[in-house]
Order: sequence, then C-alpha cells, then structure tokens
Amino acid sequence: KLQASFFQSVTPRTAGFATVSQKGFVWCRADYGTPSLSNDSVYLGSGTGTFSTTLEDLSPDTTYYIRAYAVVDGVTKYGPTVEFRTGRGGTGDDFTEDDYIWE
Repeated sequence: KLQASFFQSVTPRTAGFATVSQKGFVWCRADYGTPSLSNDSVYLGSGTGTFSTTLEDLSPDTTYYIRAYAVVDGVTKYGPTVEFRTGRGGTGDDFTEDDYIWE
C-alpha cells in the first residue's frame, strides 16, 4: 500500500478577522493538471492552525500534485502545488508544505 503524508498551517495574513470555514487538501495525478476541489479532496475542518492528512492507496510509480486549500470569508484559496512521485512499492515519503495559503 503506497501512502504519503502532508502537513499545512493556515495563518491569515490579512488585516482584521478572517473566517476560515473549510480547510484541507486537494490532489490528482500530474497528467490531470493542477488540483482543485473538483479533484480528489479531503476536508479537515475549519479555523486556523496546523492540519495534516495521509493519502493512501496511491498508484505505484506515479507522479501526483497536491496543495492545501482554505475557504476564507467564502472565497476558496489554494496553497502552492507540490509534486511528489510514489515508488514502485512500500510507502511514500513524508512531505511538508509550510507556505502561507493566502495573502
């Protein structure tokens, strides 16, 4: 079973109070393009702070794209896209993406 783990922190950098109503990750195979909520996704709650997920049952020897998302004051914002490739067997590597999701 192939898997990869990802971690993200949501910290608004805007003035005032921002409401984060959803946060999570979206991912897809690289040949499908940039991931969005129309691709595979995992919802991990609301509010600011650190969140993580582990993707399981990934295809071997395959390149994927993943990025964090947050719905902030009703607008979906995405973090930078991270590319990773699964091996031929065993488990994938752990990846950490600590960039801010929005300005």
